Amino acid sequence: MGKTWESPLGNLFFSLVIRGIEKSKWSWIPLSSAVSIAGCLKKSFPGLDVKIKWPNDLYLGEAKLGGVLCEAFSDYVIVGVGLNCVSKPQGLDQPVIDLTTARGGILTVADQLRDPIWHSLLEGYESLSLYGTHFLVSEYEALAALPKGTAIQFGINNKLGIVKCLGQTGELVVLVENEIEKSLFAEEIQKVRLFR
Repeated sequence: MGKTWESPLGNLFFSLVIRGIEKSKWSWIPLSSAVSIAGCLKKSFPGLDVKIKWPNDLYLGEAKLGGVLCEAFSDYVIVGVGLNCVSKPQGLDQPVIDLTTARGGILTVADQLRDPIWHSLLEGYESLSLYGTHFLVSEYEALAALPKGTAIQFGINNKLGIVKCLGQTGELVVLVENEIEKSLFAEEIQKVRLFR
């Protein structure tokens, strides 16, 4: 989409190649990744209320802390992870934050988090592969920045909807005019935001 990505020193950026998960579950890998990272951060820093803004962005309050990008190929998925640890990108069109600032200036560098996040991701993928998506839905709902009943705007025309649930492939199901259900997929939308 023509976006530029930077990885300042001290922040956490890495990619994983995921094999062995059946293709019918691939659409859940972004959510599994976000749930695993959020869970790891909350365990590492209990005071941080990390939330997941569907489908795969990590937030603290209204500010973006990091995110996950996935790309599927014929027999594997590449998962890219970015987490603002010591600094945040400048000049974005949304609020952003880093862990060091969120923790009151306590220096929090990538080296502290790489291994715990790595292991949490692998455990999450193993659970997805072995047990399916039911556990993932409940874990996501506990961390959702857009919980059921939230009014949101989506798409380039800023359509209005009310969050209902996750669909069978991890899509966000919203109620639009006349209580009609609409499924939102990550590749179809530019942004999803709270409607205030």
